[in-house]
Amino acid sequence: MGALLVVELRAWPAVILTATLSQMGVDLLVYDKTFFNALLFGINNTIEPIVGACLLMRFCNGIPKLNRLSHIMLLTVVGALISTLFSTIGGAGLVVFYTGLEYWTIFRVWWFADALGVLVTLPVILAFFEDGARINTHSISRMLESIITFGCILGLTQYIFGSDPGQSLFVLDFPYLIFPVLLWLIVRFDKRMITASLLCIAIIITLNTDLGYGPFINDKKQAHEIIISVQAFTTTLALSILLFFAVISERKLVQTELLENEKELADTVTRLEREMTVNEKVSTELESRNAELERFSYTVSHELKTPLVTIKGFVGFLDKDVASGDWGCVTSDLERISSATDTMDALLSELLELSRIGQVITEPVSCN
Repeated sequence: MGALLVVELRAWPAVILTATLSQMGVDLLVYDKTFFNALLFGINNTIEPIVGACLLMRFCNGIPKLNRLSHIMLLTVVGALISTLFSTIGGAGLVVFYTGLEYWTIFRVWWFADALGVLVTLPVILAFFEDGARINTHSISRMLESIITFGCILGLTQYIFGSDPGQSLFVLDFPYLIFPVLLWLIVRFDKRMITASLLCIAIIITLNTDLGYGPFINDKKQAHEIIISVQAFTTTLALSILLFFAVISERKLVQTELLENEKELADTVTRLEREMTVNEKVSTELESRNAELERFSYTVSHELKTPLVTIKGFVGFLDKDVASGDWGCVTSDLERISSATDTMDALLSELLELSRIGQVITEPVSCN
């Protein structure tokens, strides 16, 4: 399933064919099955990854992300529970048909094993082969910390699950002691370290249980009950760690987004403050220009009003002088009116020239 998720769609036939042939090879060489039986089991076990990969890509809108809580839930429900039912139903039926064992017992063991395989192996493939997954080798101290931590986890796991089942339990012998160590691992390291540790822990638990060691070995229990207990514990361990990792990753992502938004908001506030400062300067300058314009308008209106008052006054004198027949004063009145008119014409010409000053475009002059 993991291979189907990380490769392109056009490579699916090759992956499916390789998986089927590998399953048939193991059945023929290791379990000494007939070719027909091996073919049936190979086809049955290939149905699960195809269904699981299609459903996960459909509901996750692509490759599932380990740092998304919703994707971990989909991986658990769709990948580990639903898709494994297809191979479990058929596989358990084939085993019962050829061996005559109880169907429900085979079904439970098979289903737990497939679900455990999905929760342990699929995250490793996603962590190491998804886009952008790169191992950081720049910090030597970080690498040393990773190696030492990885060794301590494996050593603790071997100590807990490699002990004789009949010996008295010490505080370090309890299987759930591995949980706080892995929780600390989530805080300190990335998904590659976490998923690789889960895979190695599952392998150590399985091998020791198969050899008859560990806290789950009990003479009072049947073999399938011991297997189910180990599978249930390992599945709970893997699912808990993956959920915690997804929750912490989403929290870190939200914190990062909040910091980015806070920085963006601070930049926006700074920009607005600068714009407000510029606007205040422009506003002050506009107020000053308006005041100058008011003073200029008052001066112009006063200067223009003076010739008009003169003209109006001498027009009245002109009427009186014409009525009395004093032609000498009439000539003087006309001269005053003409002078005032010239003064107004000069003022208007100067105002027009002043208005054209900002519109004058100087012709380029060659300096050669």
